[in-house]
Amino acid sequence: MSSKFMSRLRVGVGAVALTVAPAAFLVSPASAGGGTGIKATPASTKTFAVTYSATFVRSASGIINETNRVNSAGAQNGWSSLDVYLQFRPQTNPYGSVIPNPTCDPNGLVATSTYTNTDPGIAGTNDGGYFLTGVTYNVCVYYVHTYATDLSVAPNPVIQSHDVVFTSHLLVDGVASATPPATISVYAYDTDSTCTTPAGYGPFPTTQNLANYTTSALNASAAPGTYYYKAMAQFGSPTVTRWSACTPLVINPHSYTLTLQADGQSNLDQVNINDHVVYTGTAMDGPYAIAGAPVSFNVWAGGSCTGGTLYSGIVGPATDGSGNYSFDGGPSPAGVYSIESYTANAISNCVTVDVGATAAVFDVTASPGATWSVAT
Repeated sequence: MSSKFMSRLRVGVGAVALTVAPAAFLVSPASAGGGTGIKATPASTKTFAVTYSATFVRSASGIINETNRVNSAGAQNGWSSLDVYLQFRPQTNPYGSVIPNPTCDPNGLVATSTYTNTDPGIAGTNDGGYFLTGVTYNVCVYYVHTYATDLSVAPNPVIQSHDVVFTSHLLVDGVASATPPATISVYAYDTDSTCTTPAGYGPFPTTQNLANYTTSALNASAAPGTYYYKAMAQFGSPTVTRWSACTPLVINPHSYTLTLQADGQSNLDQVNINDHVVYTGTAMDGPYAIAGAPVSFNVWAGGSCTGGTLYSGIVGPATDGSGNYSFDGGPSPAGVYSIESYTANAISNCVTVDVGATAAVFDVTASPGATWSVAT
């Protein structure tokens, strides 16, 4: 094929959905006649324009498909940095009354142009070969691969004010791929479940690690509810754009909890006089540990955490990085007491401590007593 092949097919690339596979536009061969007077030609590899080669096949309709294009001297094609395949649809038919539809299938169409062959290596007649002499063909350009973008968010649902991370992929033929390199951003749409009206914040950039494109941890600070997001991938030259599906994120309200155990007992602890009582527990917000939360204690005479407190506001430790706390305290005089712990957001369960009990003693630590110290 002469150099005209490349120069006459330079056209722009539109941003279109790429869902057509090469087999989608192949026309089933028919016998010569049937109104076309053209015979099908089996696939074979041909060289054209000096450095190019490709596989050509012609159906009995006269439509020619070109696949497996290779250019030993440079880019695979003149339309895009991504690989393409071509379909040639004749505008006229000098051998019969039937002319196949010359219009390109718009599904996955990248670019269009026209072409009249002057290269004897890929020329043909009605009985064989490929391109008919003097016939102008509409050229339909499609990408070899299909491209798409997905989006997920984790954890989902998330507790209000905790972090989420968005993850996206460039899908090449349905498989997450690190190539071609893409720029992927995540767009927010507030509560718009159609993802048509962008929110007033974002988009959020992503960082690529192999096939994963992830945002930094983002705080789910919005009010409880369902919010929607889409990822946009841009790649190739000219730029190809792909959007993910509209993806929901559910934000749940806070769910603060605080546990309390006395020597490992969450209901009744029985100890000897002057024994240590070790109080432990965990502060949580749903599945998330709360670190650095100051813990205090209230103590009642009797076993129900009701009535007037015997001691109140006893200062304990702050929770550690796992939300846990531990406090070595009293009371040491004989009697029945009930204790609860609390933070700024939650109150624990009530634990009864029987000091000097005659029943089985659960405490295993017999040390000098540690009485309560009351905060001023």
